[in-house]
Amino acid sequence: MLRSTFFKLSARLCLALPLAVSMQAATAQTYPNKPVRIIVGYSPGGPVDILGRVLAQRLSDSMGQPFIVENKGGAAGMIGAEQVARSPADGYTLLTTVPSVFTIVPHTLEKSRVQVDNFAPVIQFAESPLVLAVNPSLPVNNLSEFIALVNKEGSKLSYASAGDGTLPHLAMELLLSRTGGRPVHVPYKGSGPAVQDLVGGQVNFTLEVLPTILPMVKAGRVKALAVTSRNRVAELPHVPTVAEAGVSGYEAVNWFGVYAPAATPKPVIEQLRTHVEQVVSTKEMQQRFAELGAVVAVQGPAQVSERLKRESLQWGSLIQKLGLKQKP
Repeated sequence: MLRSTFFKLSARLCLALPLAVSMQAATAQTYPNKPVRIIVGYSPGGPVDILGRVLAQRLSDSMGQPFIVENKGGAAGMIGAEQVARSPADGYTLLTTVPSVFTIVPHTLEKSRVQVDNFAPVIQFAESPLVLAVNPSLPVNNLSEFIALVNKEGSKLSYASAGDGTLPHLAMELLLSRTGGRPVHVPYKGSGPAVQDLVGGQVNFTLEVLPTILPMVKAGRVKALAVTSRNRVAELPHVPTVAEAGVSGYEAVNWFGVYAPAATPKPVIEQLRTHVEQVVSTKEMQQRFAELGAVVAVQGPAQVSERLKRESLQWGSLIQKLGLKQKP
């Protein structure tokens, strides 16, 4: 009796598995057959929003259905992420965001409502470095001189960031942990006022994302000493990387990815990944991204997962050291 029941269940499972696979394949063949929403967890006009909209326009052309960007700002990108995590896992609600939602913010909260396991990575499509920029009055012209000044006894320097626990803040603390010095951290509510006070001389230096600081560098209102990426950037070809300038192995970049709810069928994920990679690999998109302070940098789902784990460990350890965890 038990053996008979077992064989019946086994037979049903054998029939069900090919059926499930064929259903997933059929879903991929018809996907997308209606508009797709791309949720951006930040306000309009920022780097994630702008790059997301450029990508959405090209995907609409490539995949034959509208890809519509919706801004759901708040809680450092967590509100938008939470909405996507709770959406049907059918490929029609996606998230475009930066890794801090998964690698930084959860470490600063006592309890996080969104975890990386709630998502299926689709692709990383771009990167944007940070720039070490100083007020022109600061008597330094390269990273070596900057490090010497920061470490000088009696030096009373201050640096601005977009806020406690933001990538610019943590990237600067990571750099200082390698170079020494203890300048005063002045956190602001966003990059705009931080850069404004840097230009005005209220603070001495900052480490800020390229799209935000680039106009000030080009206008000569701040001096760029180094970029935090592995390679130099086309917009600042004469500015070395931090590693080139003497801090070996240092890298801290903002990067942009697309995510779907965790149970989204793999054929749909693969179809999205293929189309995103195709559209961002064109010369037109590479040029457009460069104008926006980003470079095309593609990594697949497995690579994205590994990168998130690696950066989460790095920033989590630093956040714990700095005591930045918030109480509920």
